[in-house]
Formats: sequence, structure tokens, C-alpha cells
Amino acid sequence: MVLFFLFIFNVLVATYIPKVDCVNVDDIRGLFPIIDSSIARRIMQLMRGELQLERSGSSLVNVLPSAFESRTCGPASDPASMNVDLCVIIQTTCHITDGELEAARNIIVQTAERFGTDVSLSIVGYSDKPKVLVEFQENGGILLERMRKMRLRRRIQRCRDCEAATGDALRTCREILIHQGRDNRYFPDAIMIFTDGVSMKSKFTMNEDRAETIVEALLNKREGIITIVSTFNNSAGRHSGFDEWHALNSPSNMDGVTQLDPFPATDPNAHVYTRSLVFNDEPSFSLDETLTAMHVRSFKKQIYTAIPGCSDPCNQFADIVIIIDRSESIAVSDLQIVLDFFIFLLGESLIEPDTGLQFAIYSYNGEIYKHSTVGQYTTKEELIRVVKSIPLETAKYTDTGIAINQAMTDLLVNGREESRKTIIIATDGRAWRPRAKRADSTLAIRAAKIAAAREVEIYIIGLPSRYGHMDGMTEWSQLASEPIECTIVNMQRPNATFDDLYLAGIMLTNELCKKGADSSVCTFQNNDFD
Repeated sequence: MVLFFLFIFNVLVATYIPKVDCVNVDDIRGLFPIIDSSIARRIMQLMRGELQLERSGSSLVNVLPSAFESRTCGPASDPASMNVDLCVIIQTTCHITDGELEAARNIIVQTAERFGTDVSLSIVGYSDKPKVLVEFQENGGILLERMRKMRLRRRIQRCRDCEAATGDALRTCREILIHQGRDNRYFPDAIMIFTDGVSMKSKFTMNEDRAETIVEALLNKREGIITIVSTFNNSAGRHSGFDEWHALNSPSNMDGVTQLDPFPATDPNAHVYTRSLVFNDEPSFSLDETLTAMHVRSFKKQIYTAIPGCSDPCNQFADIVIIIDRSESIAVSDLQIVLDFFIFLLGESLIEPDTGLQFAIYSYNGEIYKHSTVGQYTTKEELIRVVKSIPLETAKYTDTGIAINQAMTDLLVNGREESRKTIIIATDGRAWRPRAKRADSTLAIRAAKIAAAREVEIYIIGLPSRYGHMDGMTEWSQLASEPIECTIVNMQRPNATFDDLYLAGIMLTNELCKKGADSSVCTFQNNDFD
């Protein structure tokens, strides 16, 4: 579900043993003492949009202790379990030999065969311009068979010009990884390029063309894209590809991940020497020894070790309805914090209509406001716009029962077959039907029991009341799914505020990320919190 909160949860370990009927924010804070006040403040700034997350997630990592980052990705031991988005570039200029192209194809196939289906890849060929040979897709049987049968063809027209638009090919791969690739905190971006290292669109513009390639390589590096270089011979010209190979090469800087240097695709006895190189004040990576036949064979077999292995994202097959209380007992300023919380939650989620998460958004007071239904919007950008459009207005009454009924109906009618169906309610409690003389939870409890009978789970974020009420648990304990130690976060505590919502996010994400209700032990169940 939410990558950020799962990220925090996975790197911290609970250390106590059970006794409460729900989880209080003090309990969560006690389990995660590493989150101090300054970190909490910056998390809230992120939630409110005062800080921006970069695509790579690096600004988010900077918010947290360094230990968090090292637990997310690291050296890979099993290529079959890796999550990677890979774009392969193959130069097909006329002087590249059939033997070199066949060697490149074999390396690609052998590498793909070692990867599992959590890897997605694309193949781009180029001479005077890039051409996508294999569209970006999941690794597996059909793709592997296609690559095994793939025959790379050289461009033979106007061979004397030896066109090689390497910079354009690098840009094409970058655009594929950015626009078609997945969240690169969990699916690292990588390029593997086979090139002679001599960019040239025309013999009259060779210097400009090579400079353009270096610029594109630097842009890829700044996007966090790992680039692995395999070298072709420049048999048709007097120019060396050495400088360009090392400018293109951009290994991972993560501890324990192989820093693979340019290696020849075909000739295991070829020598690749190194020296220190600097392009635009950015040092390239260089090799301090001659490559031997043994080195090259090992590199080809261990290419996957040059890419970090990352923990699995939380991307279960689930339909989720978010219900937001907009009754008068929630202050407008606090309602804004709740909306910011869900905007952040959606922004950090992996939303995928075919295999992953789908969301619907409701709010309510005396009326039910259906902002989006399950499957109506299929991207996080659309869903975030929906939440941002919710009026910062509150009104009388809290018709929780009708809200649950409508959310359950939406899930059963519009939800996907065999998906996990979940309702998240953010409320301060005290269900109160329009025109009723007093608060009464009867209808809400009846609706929750019907939902449970239809295998719809209910999670509750118990919000503080602007009037200081502390009795929300009386109602929530009869609405939430069992075990309530794992489905209710009680924020009605003397020292709890709406700024503690991120703690609720940590706890709920651990529960909502499960593939099924019984797939893992609830961390908070049977725990005795001091």
C-alpha cells in the first residue's frame, strides 16, 4: 500500500508483548522511538505539501535516519527475485559486425533468463536514430522467446558516415523508464548499452554529437539510472571509444553492489585500460586493472550484481474505500490535515487497476458525498485531484451507518472479483443520524456487521474531537474488523493531535499491506504497551 509508511515499518522492530483493545498513538510512538520530533515535523511538512518528493524519493530518505535507506535496497543475492526496470540499447551501425550483435543478443537473453517476472524491460536499437525493438514489458516466457529469436540487423546504407546517435538512444531509454517504469525506490532503473563509444550523426558534427551523448549520460545519472556499458570495436574508424564508454558508465554507489566497469561484448581477451576522466566537472568511474578473459566471463554472468536488489513494494490486489468524517465536531483546520494525510497516502501508493490497488473516496456528515467510486479513477494524480476538490466545510450530524452501507455497496458492485475489499473510516465517533435527538450507533453497528458477513474489512482512524470527547472506542470497537488491536488507531488521547496522523499511517499500512487477512501476525495483537 503506502510505500513510505511500509518503508518505515519494515526497518523498525516491535519489542513488547499484548494487552490492549486498540492501538493508541502513544503505543505506536513507543514502538518507533527512532522517529523523533524533528523527523515527525518534516513528515508532516511532506504530508502538507510544504516539501516536495523527488521522483527518486531521495528527499524523503533525507527526512529519515540513515538506517532507513540501507534497509530498502542493497546487494542482490538472487536475480530471480529482483525488482528492476531495464532498458537495453544496442548500436546497429553498419560497421558493427554480425558476431558482435549476436554476442550482445546472447548477453541480453542470458541476463533476462536469470531475472524473474518482477523485472520489466525494453530494447532500443540505434544507428542514425533510435528505434524501440521491444516495447517495455514484463520479463517472462513470451518476451524471452522473442529475444531468443531476435535477429539484430545492421544499418548498411551510407556506411561511410557510421551514424551513431547514442545521445538520442540514451534519451529514449530515459523517457521509457520515467514514463513507463515503476516507482524506482522499489524498482531500480537501469540501462545496459552496447556501443563502440563513437557518437556521430555526421562527420562534420562529431564533436558536438559526442558532447551531446555525454550530456544525456549525465542527465540519466542525475535521474538515478544505473548504466552498464558493454563495448563494441570501432573497426571502421581511427577514433577511440574509451572516453565515451567511461562517461556513459554509471554504476550504483550503494555499498556492496558491484561497481561494474565497461567490458567487451565479444572479445574476452580485449584489454580495457583506465585513467581518470572528468566531464563537466563530474568524474567518471574508471577501472584500475586490465580485463582478463576470466574477468569478462565473470562480469557477463554476474551483471545482475551491478543493480541493487530492493524489497518488494506493497502492491496487493485490493479495492479500498476511504470515508472522511466532515461533521461539525471536526474543526475545518483539522479537516485540512486529514485531507493532506490522504493526499499523501494516495501519492505514495501503487495504484494499478489490473493487478494492484484501487480507491474510492467518500465524505459524510448528515449527508453522504460520493467523490469517486471504485475504479472510476485509475491514477494517483486523478485521485489526488478528487481529494483536493473536497470542500473544507463541515455540517451537522454523523451518519456513519449510511456511509458504511454505501461504501460496502460500491465495493460489492464495482470491486474486482477476488480482490481484498476494505473500508477505512476517519472519524471522531458518535454516529448521529439527521434529525435524531441524540447520538446512536445502532445503524452503524448493523451496517458493520453486514459488511463483515460479506467479507468487507473495516479499519478506523479514531480522530480527536474538537469538543474533547474521549468515548469514541465505545462505537469503534463494534464497527472495526477483528482483531481490533490491529484495525483501530485511537487518537482520542490527552497528548494526541491531528499532527500524529502519520503514526496511524504507519500502523494501518502494516495491516493493509498484507496479501490476505491471515497472511501475517498483527504486530500490535497481544502486545503489552508500557
